[in-house]
Amino acid sequence: MINLAFAKGQTYIVAGLGKTGLSTVHSLRASGAHVIVYDDLSDISKLVAEGYHAYTDDLDWSLITALVLSPGIPHHYPKPHFLATQAKAHNIPIICDIDLLAQAFPSAKFYGITGTNGKSTTTALLYHQLKALNLNVYLGGNIGYPVLDFDVQGPDPIFVLELSSYQLERVPHLNVNTVIWLNISVDHVDRHGDMIGYVQAKQHIFAKCGHPQNIVIGIDDKYSQQCFEQLSHDHAKALQAIDTIRPELSQHPVLKGDHNYQNIMAVQAALSLNKLQFNMNAFAQFGGLPHRQEYCGNHHGVIYINDSKATNFESTQNLLRTYDQLHLILGGVAKADGIKGIEQYAHRIIICYLIGQAQHEFATYLEHHNIPYILCDFLDQAVQQAANHAKAGHTVALSPACASFDQFSNFEQRGDTFKLLVQKRAQ
Repeated sequence: MINLAFAKGQTYIVAGLGKTGLSTVHSLRASGAHVIVYDDLSDISKLVAEGYHAYTDDLDWSLITALVLSPGIPHHYPKPHFLATQAKAHNIPIICDIDLLAQAFPSAKFYGITGTNGKSTTTALLYHQLKALNLNVYLGGNIGYPVLDFDVQGPDPIFVLELSSYQLERVPHLNVNTVIWLNISVDHVDRHGDMIGYVQAKQHIFAKCGHPQNIVIGIDDKYSQQCFEQLSHDHAKALQAIDTIRPELSQHPVLKGDHNYQNIMAVQAALSLNKLQFNMNAFAQFGGLPHRQEYCGNHHGVIYINDSKATNFESTQNLLRTYDQLHLILGGVAKADGIKGIEQYAHRIIICYLIGQAQHEFATYLEHHNIPYILCDFLDQAVQQAANHAKAGHTVALSPACASFDQFSNFEQRGDTFKLLVQKRAQ
């Protein structure tokens, strides 16, 4: 647990009491802060019994140091949470747990990784490389454990953080020394209003994070290209062309597919800017991450892949470029562009199995493009149908191109359910 010494005697409101919120509550209290708790859905009576104060409408906002808002709770669009509205009216900062970490370690080195796709893999690979150099490094942010649960030991800590657009809106004290900006595609427009709002939220990693010393930016999409051009004008000395190697991926245990070249080269560039060497032995041993083209087994010659992290079609395309003879499970809560463009991969797809809220929308699109599909409603039915139709040499993949919230709490639960269903078939 992080010691937030600067917070001693201060009063914070923590709203949203999931895993990260509870971590924040406990860290603040252990550091001597006064903590007021609020959650729209969860029962807070247990916390109140433990001595925490529940939010009340007669709160004196002049006593509040900051509102620590869960990343999932909006403070602007589509409608600000009432606590955010109150905080703004009283000129109270709205922050997240990562900002508290930054305040606790103002002199630490921070690597910040953002973009639409590939963030988690890139973050984990960079962490793996830095660990191989025996550095005092910690992995967190939008991946892994809550950052305030870190057990920081020794001098010169290095924090490698995956940073979402939701988090980047709430980190006024975060000084990212090295930024990796991978790519931008349509995502989270429901939260940010449109693509302009989404990109602007991402750009806080530059505008609000102390002007990074080192910047690595992909330029494969128009939004990132525009960002690069602006940065070239504002940060000419920070942007450099980096010589990187293009390792052979066909034999790598998990990092298959051309999309991973961007992730790998971004890590190589970030290390090079910090005068550190990319370790090929450590790279060969990198085990990847759950739910990202995760190999789940081979049953009767059929390969099963869990790509539940593919919550938009841009990410699903990475799988479609990597595998063929696919039995593809799609569906959930669709993003703005749905599965537009899947027709260019029709030659790789045998059948699509559709689940969740988006299944009828996707069925209409697939039918228009003569791609076979089966309506399955639920994931267990989709796995059953795919297993029935798949033959040796085929691949069954969950790569939904959708958010999970219609039937699952998150993409992790969806992926874990898929893995359990596959395991049961092997018994």
